[in-house]
Amino acid sequence: MAIKMERSDWLITILHSQAGRKGKIDDPIEGSIRLMKDVFLLFKEGNVELPNFYADFVPYLYGPCSFIVYRDLVDLKKSGLIDEMKLPNKRWSTFRLTTKGQEKAEEIFNVLSEEVKKRIMEIKGLVDGFSFLSLLLYVYNRYPEYMTKSIIHIPRGINLGS
Repeated sequence: MAIKMERSDWLITILHSQAGRKGKIDDPIEGSIRLMKDVFLLFKEGNVELPNFYADFVPYLYGPCSFIVYRDLVDLKKSGLIDEMKLPNKRWSTFRLTTKGQEKAEEIFNVLSEEVKKRIMEIKGLVDGFSFLSLLLYVYNRYPEYMTKSIIHIPRGINLGS
C-alpha cells in the first residue's frame, strides 16, 4: 500500500529515525537548529527521491533555514504528533514524537523504500556525530552560500574551502 507523503511527514520520519538510531523510542532531537540541519542535509546529500520534501532553504542566523519547517513543527505540535520541551538552563528545546506521532511514524516508515530509510539513518548518524559548532562548520564548508547571514563567527585558521 502506497502512502502519499505530506511535507510534515518527513519531520515525523526524521524524529522516528532519531529514536531508531539511538534505540530509544522517545529519544528527542535537541534543538530546532539540529533538526533543521537533519532536514537540510537529507535534502542536499540524501541522493534519493523524497517526494514533497523541503527545498526552500535560505541563509539565516545558523546557516540554511526553511521557515516552513518551523511552521510545520507548530502544526505537528497542535495535532498532538510531537512534543516540544524547553530545557532548563538551555536556550533550545527538544522535539520528540508523542504516542500518536510514533504510531503515524511507524505507518510512514514501513512504506518507505529501504534505500530511503538507509539514507535517513546515515544522515542522522552524520548529524548526531557532530557537536553543534562542528555541525555548523561541516555545513558551512560544504555549502558556504548559506553562511552569509550567520551570527557564528568562524575562527581564523578554519578552512571553509570545498
